[in-house]
Amino acid sequence: MANNIYLFLGNEELMIKNKIEKLVASVPTNSYNITTYDMEENNVSMAIQDAMTAPFMTDYKVVIIKNPTFLGKEKSSIEHRLELFEQYLDHPVDETFFIIDATMMELNDKSELVQKVKKKSQVSDTRELSEVEMRGWLKRQCSLMNVEIEDHAVELFFNRVGSNMVYAKNELDKVLNYIGDRKNITLRDISLVVSKSLETNVYALMSAIMTKDKNKIVEVYEELIKSGKDPILLMNLIAKSMREMYLTASMLQANYKQADIAAKMGVSPGRAYYLVKDARTFPLEVIEEKIIALGELDYQIKTGQMDKTTGLEMFLFTM
Repeated sequence: MANNIYLFLGNEELMIKNKIEKLVASVPTNSYNITTYDMEENNVSMAIQDAMTAPFMTDYKVVIIKNPTFLGKEKSSIEHRLELFEQYLDHPVDETFFIIDATMMELNDKSELVQKVKKKSQVSDTRELSEVEMRGWLKRQCSLMNVEIEDHAVELFFNRVGSNMVYAKNELDKVLNYIGDRKNITLRDISLVVSKSLETNVYALMSAIMTKDKNKIVEVYEELIKSGKDPILLMNLIAKSMREMYLTASMLQANYKQADIAAKMGVSPGRAYYLVKDARTFPLEVIEEKIIALGELDYQIKTGQMDKTTGLEMFLFTM
């Protein structure tokens, strides 16, 4: 029998979740024999001991480990008993389906342990969907419910939810619940029901900052604050977006192509397209100026020289 060890990689949370659920559903077992362990809270030895224990009143069991930090580049806060984990990789139990859920994790590929895990596992690496694929997904989901969605409504939907498919699924469920027995989704439905994601709002805010569109800055900022977003979080997200734009602009100057930039930065082709578009719009020195200003603001807030809300508002409204 082939090793029932599975490794799930990638950043597309919804698709990976669906793949794991489909795998678990295919195992002839019951809910009493399906256990999940979070490696940020539990030692891997607990999961291994469970995996080596015979299933209860059934032929198979499922053991899932999430957030396997010991496979990542950062040091884990838990001293995991990795010798037990390695022994299990060498001698897995046929009756146990052992699932390693490394969603959103960057593994340390130089590690011998990571190389061994990949060698001993059935690996599923799920890449982000392209814009065309995301739109196809939305139309298929609607079709399964015998609902049609207008093309303009599709466009507005993704303008609001961004590329996070988990968020997209939640928002689609809200829309389907809103329309009830009606068999079509209109632009107005999306406008009334779908909330803008944090990613989308931060991107809009950053664009408004770069173009000095004060009306747009006020509109987006007020929406974010009303939704309870902390000024420090917003400042960090804006700084992250600025750094991505700066890195993209630097790579463009070095004659990198869009596909190369997507690969280097680990982003989807759609995200790379907008990064390249923005990086070509604004001079490198202007982007650098904003990053420096954010760095100085961060220092002032951390040293108590500036209140976080006042500091962010001064950055936004006096640019």
